[in-house]
Amino acid sequence: MAKILYSKREDYFGPGTTKFRWRSGGNMLAASGSNNILAIFDRKGDQIDCHHTTSGVIDFAWDFEGDVIAMLIDKSPILTLFDVATKGMEMIDVSTGPKEFPLCVSWSPVKQVLAVGNSNGNVVIYNHSNQKKTPIMGKHQRRITHIFVSADDLICCASEDSSISVSNFEGETVYQFQCTSAPWLVRTFEMRVPRADDPAQKSKQTELHLSAILGTKHLMLVNLAKETQGGQDMPTVNLAFQEQYGEIVTYQWYDNGRLIVGFRSGQWVSISARESEIGSELHTEKAFSTYLSDITINQALGRIVCCGDNQIRVYDLSSYQILEIIGVLESEKELVQVEISPDTRMCAVASQGGFVGVYLVAVTQLGTAYKDTIAVLTAIDEITVMKEVDKRSAITVPTVVEPSVIAVGPRHVGVGVNNTVWFYDYANRSEFGTPVASQPVSHYEYLSTVLDVRVNGAYAAIIMDGRLRLQTILEDDHLDADGLVRSANFPEPERNARLVDAALTDDFLVFATDTNYVVYFALTEWQVVSEYRHPQGIRKIVVEPDGVRLILFDAKMDTFVYSPVDDSLLKLPAIGATIQVYKGALWETFTIDRDTFIVYDSNEIYVFLLSRDEIGGEGIVHVGKTKLDYGHTPLMLSKVGQKNCHEPGSNRRPSDLQSGALPTELSWLMGGLLQGIVNCLTTSGRTSTILLQSNMTDNVFERKKPEEFVAMLKQAVSLKRLTVTRPELSKRWCLGSKFDVAGLAADAAVAAGAAGVAAAKSGDEY
Repeated sequence: MAKILYSKREDYFGPGTTKFRWRSGGNMLAASGSNNILAIFDRKGDQIDCHHTTSGVIDFAWDFEGDVIAMLIDKSPILTLFDVATKGMEMIDVSTGPKEFPLCVSWSPVKQVLAVGNSNGNVVIYNHSNQKKTPIMGKHQRRITHIFVSADDLICCASEDSSISVSNFEGETVYQFQCTSAPWLVRTFEMRVPRADDPAQKSKQTELHLSAILGTKHLMLVNLAKETQGGQDMPTVNLAFQEQYGEIVTYQWYDNGRLIVGFRSGQWVSISARESEIGSELHTEKAFSTYLSDITINQALGRIVCCGDNQIRVYDLSSYQILEIIGVLESEKELVQVEISPDTRMCAVASQGGFVGVYLVAVTQLGTAYKDTIAVLTAIDEITVMKEVDKRSAITVPTVVEPSVIAVGPRHVGVGVNNTVWFYDYANRSEFGTPVASQPVSHYEYLSTVLDVRVNGAYAAIIMDGRLRLQTILEDDHLDADGLVRSANFPEPERNARLVDAALTDDFLVFATDTNYVVYFALTEWQVVSEYRHPQGIRKIVVEPDGVRLILFDAKMDTFVYSPVDDSLLKLPAIGATIQVYKGALWETFTIDRDTFIVYDSNEIYVFLLSRDEIGGEGIVHVGKTKLDYGHTPLMLSKVGQKNCHEPGSNRRPSDLQSGALPTELSWLMGGLLQGIVNCLTTSGRTSTILLQSNMTDNVFERKKPEEFVAMLKQAVSLKRLTVTRPELSKRWCLGSKFDVAGLAADAAVAAGAAGVAAAKSGDEY
């Protein structure tokens, strides 16, 4: 859920309308109000700089590198360029005659060139790189109300003389359009279309389109690529909308030729500008009951964001479903502007009453897990720790920095940025849910950039470029004989190797090198206790949380399970005819299912089981697969922790068998208690869960088909979910500590007739 990072009100900007611009490619915000200042804020709302002007700021813009702000002052012929880094000021007279003032300014999105539109219809082009000023006289007969510089080096001007001009950087007019009403908000969009000389339509070409609002009722579209073909001008298309929509206030291009058009009445409409379906309405949304003032689209996030009725509403760009409503309670006046920052993490909104607010809508995707504990970055400087993603037990850890690396252990959270790591104690709290102190319990600086961190109860492994440092978390913990913090660097110098990957359990540091070695270092003995050399290069290792086995990914794209106890190496069976390129793996954290693990790629989760009952000894069985949702990164494999059926305790009753139901004991054991669940981190920085389809068990036995009974039995056997822990269960249902599968199948035959016969045969096979 979005949270406000900071806000500035009337006491800062004055009572009038405020406006803002995000820094190009960054997260700084420049804003101005009615009190003749232009201020720059960092992501936390701290003022970086403030420029006082003699009059109101009527327009301003960042250059494409985010270094210089161009400002226009009301009734002043001067263009002011302010260098944020050096604090330098450059004053340029952009008037071309007496009583002429600049009204609008726009930078090129790819060059250090800007264009200024003046009150007499003239244009001034300024190249900041060589400080060359080029005035263009008589471009329009009246005021230029809007100017836009495209990535194609085109300067688009909208004027009160009801015309639009498109010029190059030399000032030559390339296109001129006479409009039915005064145009404003001119934009260009590059659309990829099939080539005309390619009947198969496999190759694409780019066509430049221009758009503008005419008056308040029409949207003009023109294909500039076809404008110059064979002397046949393509006429402009003026789209009119339903009368009930009211006045057009804004629009945005997206998705290769589609637009979102916003109306004052509170509606927005998605339409197509593609030639075959131009003007077609794809979706209509009544976002607000009173007014809509602005819309912004962020295709990287896949979001539509609009403001109105003192709210910000967020929609999914593909499904148009509403995702979030953010109430802007700080402003009593109408909202006028909304925009997402270039880094897609923040959203700013401004009002007519001197208000500017910045909200956090997405955080850097950082998440990690230790056994049944997950830590996720939930704000710029805040980490949330949860036990098995139980939000009721969540602990909030505020940090002193915005981290690039996080780690979690049984009681500490590690936060890394650049060459420094801080550790926070989140476990020493009276109750869950209480924010912990922001002061770290320890912090360390290193000579290299920290790439990753691993943590257990006492130690931390700090991973840097090609090496790691193992040390205690607390500075006064586990001191050596000389009273120094116990630490070691790996790989050891004598190995003449670089680190590839590492894992830290309660008992071992396990690391892999570029010389194909897997090394086990015992923390108690403080020495190497096992080594294994793989025949191929090693890409990644994933160690069992409470054991010693590990999953090994090698350079040949093969995956193995290795055990240092007997140096056994089991290869994962192939799935299908194509080579699987796995991205990672997780071991089951639930003790009963500890032989279960998953591997995953970008699209699927594959479930495997280490079986000791295979012919020839221990083997790996592929249990099934589940779709991995887009943008989900698996963090932890665990149980649901929920029973969907009755607990054992009562004997079988004749009515149970006559009704086709299996005994209560069996129904409970094969129910939802041991279902596998994958806890994931999403692109929005939140946690989500995926239930493994192969681990979903059915506790309803009435009216089952024969093949369904067989599938249920096969699933129970393949998952080895036949362990009995309740001594009161009837001996009829167990042999030692395992269910009598043949007996189970036989009773299933009595319970379900013909279905049981098939199940009995299946049981005999096992």
